[in-house]
Amino acid sequence: MHKRIWTGLIGLAFPLFGPCAAATAALRLSPAESLETRGLSVIVEQNHFSPIFFDEKNAGIQIVLHGERIATDGEVRLNPTPEQWDPVPAFIGRTRGPQPNQLVVTSSYPAVGLHYRVEVTAEGDRFRIAVNLDKPLPQNLVGKAGFNLDFLPTAYFGKTYMMDSAPGLFPRNPNGPIAKDGSGDPLPLATGGRAITLSPEDPLTRVRIASDSAPLSLYDARNRAQNGWFVVRSLIPAGATKNAVVWHVRPNLIGNWVRQPVVSYNQAGYTPAAARSR
Repeated sequence: MHKRIWTGLIGLAFPLFGPCAAATAALRLSPAESLETRGLSVIVEQNHFSPIFFDEKNAGIQIVLHGERIATDGEVRLNPTPEQWDPVPAFIGRTRGPQPNQLVVTSSYPAVGLHYRVEVTAEGDRFRIAVNLDKPLPQNLVGKAGFNLDFLPTAYFGKTYMMDSAPGLFPRNPNGPIAKDGSGDPLPLATGGRAITLSPEDPLTRVRIASDSAPLSLYDARNRAQNGWFVVRSLIPAGATKNAVVWHVRPNLIGNWVRQPVVSYNQAGYTPAAARSR
């Protein structure tokens, strides 16, 4: 058993687990333009939203933590829990930013006049996401446009989360709160916090997101769509342009983590003359 150590308020969000708290290397921009360190890959707009099936969970910012893709679709969206036919942003380009280990993605919703840039910047073994708008939100998008990041439900079933200091439990079944106005829109499981920690008890899947200003909300998108995930979201404030939304994302990293070995069969077969080992 690892000894659990609690250290004040930080300990509430991050219980330290002996060897799991070992020093880890900083994220670095790879030749393939992803942010990489041992046990963590942050993939930024390597895949784009499909022009046919918009909600295929394969676009925007994606997080692979300890060998499992736990998060995807990190992008500005016009709904808290977008469905298959909801609008998706048009990808314009991705460049290396002026800061070290930084990527800048330019996207837009041309039909509604929303043009913006998302900056992803390494901060040691964590990373910063900043949304910058060319001009303030049109009035009809205030309260609708926000930055979303989807988390894999099966990685978090039955685990807890902490919104600031308020605890909650990720439900196995999609039975979260629903609006009473007949729309069927999901209401947040938790809202109004400046920081959220997903599965603080599990070092393999623990992720902390802290927002500089825009409050965070957590939704269960399965209440609306069959392929919905858990969604962490911040609305873009009215009148904001530079740093409209700024998140600091800290996936927990296990020191000296090594992927578990995988034993599989050779599907290619052998020629009649091939030597066979016994």
